[in-house]
Amino acid sequence: MFSQRSAYQLTLTALISMASLSACDSLWFPFTKDESTSCVNKTPNCENSSQTCNVDTGMCEPGSGTPLTFTDVSPKWLPMAGGPIAVRGWGFRYDNVSSKVSVDGLATTPIAIAADLITATAQPARQLCVPVALDINRDDGKSLSIPNALVYRFEPYSINQFSKINGFIDGIDQLYVGQLNKSNQKADILVKKSLGGFSVIPNESMAVASSPESKFAKVAPAYFSKLSNYAYVTALVDDSFNIYQYNETSISLLASNQTSKKFYKDMLALDINPLNTAGDELALLNSDPTNGSFLSFYTVNIQATGGAQVTAGGVLSLLYDSYAMAPFPTKSSGPVDRFIISQANLKVASQSNIGFFLIVSVADISNLNRDSYIMNSTLPNELTAIATKDLDMDDKPDISSYSSSTGNAYVLLSTENYSTVKVLQGFSRSLRKPSNVNLQVVDANCDGRPDLFLADLSGTESSIIHYNNPGGFSPDPANLVQLNIGAQDKIQRVQALMPTSAGIIPNLLFMKTDGIYVGYPSFQKQ
Repeated sequence: MFSQRSAYQLTLTALISMASLSACDSLWFPFTKDESTSCVNKTPNCENSSQTCNVDTGMCEPGSGTPLTFTDVSPKWLPMAGGPIAVRGWGFRYDNVSSKVSVDGLATTPIAIAADLITATAQPARQLCVPVALDINRDDGKSLSIPNALVYRFEPYSINQFSKINGFIDGIDQLYVGQLNKSNQKADILVKKSLGGFSVIPNESMAVASSPESKFAKVAPAYFSKLSNYAYVTALVDDSFNIYQYNETSISLLASNQTSKKFYKDMLALDINPLNTAGDELALLNSDPTNGSFLSFYTVNIQATGGAQVTAGGVLSLLYDSYAMAPFPTKSSGPVDRFIISQANLKVASQSNIGFFLIVSVADISNLNRDSYIMNSTLPNELTAIATKDLDMDDKPDISSYSSSTGNAYVLLSTENYSTVKVLQGFSRSLRKPSNVNLQVVDANCDGRPDLFLADLSGTESSIIHYNNPGGFSPDPANLVQLNIGAQDKIQRVQALMPTSAGIIPNLLFMKTDGIYVGYPSFQKQ
């Protein structure tokens, strides 16, 4: 009879032996196949007759009857010089049969080819900013074409063709480029002259429609009537605003409205109130050194018999000095239910003249409320221009602004809860810091991401563009003014990037000594 101690020793020996076997199995595991998932020793080897069994891996792989399938390609935006791409799908390779990939009809240089993945290098672009096809051709004759698979982006911005659109208009201190005629897809130009009045240059033509010579603080287009194809033009005077009717060849005064405010800084005409089916509403921003800053709303109804009926809406006291405003919708594609206003003189940590932003919610034009403040001690004073657009692709508005006190641009992203201020080099390298700057957020290289464009409307400083890359804005801005447009001729005054049809990079609006010109983008294969 075994003693209790002997029984314990026998049990321990058995456990050690079992553990050793288990460890041994773990060593052999990489060299064995799980029969539940392996195609080896099964009849048939693969349930799909178009596949074959790889005895080395125990996996079913494509065979001669496997169709080509496409899942995805990345990236979808390529630089002009081309670059690596990854094509995902199935059936690209089996046995000694392989596949080739072409982009826009040009064969790529293969890097690696597997059954479900092809990596290759695409050649330099032969066309830009338009979707191009991706073609997959297998050695056994099967092929697959994917139209509009990817796009070559444009960078850097350059022009080699340009045309004169009008005689010289001197002393421009405000410029708007957009569609003032809804019946066509061409851009029109609205300019305000520092010496008085404003002009409209329609459809890049030689024709000019001009207002009477009057000293306006600011002008802005508006669609007060949804029945008209043409925009109206609202012009601010010191303590009133005028509404002009524009019809391609002429401009006539429609209404003049006296206000209780003066020292106007900014104006926006937008479809704010969804209950008003007639057309746009008007928002006015003033900053009176004595009486304070106010945001005022008006409804404008165009009369069938002529003229316009103007009805005053809500007025919101802004408490601090105000400079500029912009729409700030809840989502980039949503209704205009909020406004952002740049302000200053808020004291932070014993400092004064700190810039900040006020968000105003608009329930209707009679119900205005302070929503929230966006503050940061690194924001400077005199934020004289604001643009709101989705820069980080999260479907929420981001903030771009320019300060005439520093000469730089500033960006705040919604993904960072507007808490981080990114400083973009502007005109600060010079001793002069322009106060009248055209700030645009527009896709200048057709990579699907809006870029930031700064132009000194006085024409003294060089215009600047910051490319918005997936990792952030380019550290060094591109200088558009230095681009040659002729043997001995250079751009003197870059004014704006003119939007064109979707998917096409914008034209460049600029001036020379003899007139206004439009430059057309160009590129060279790299």
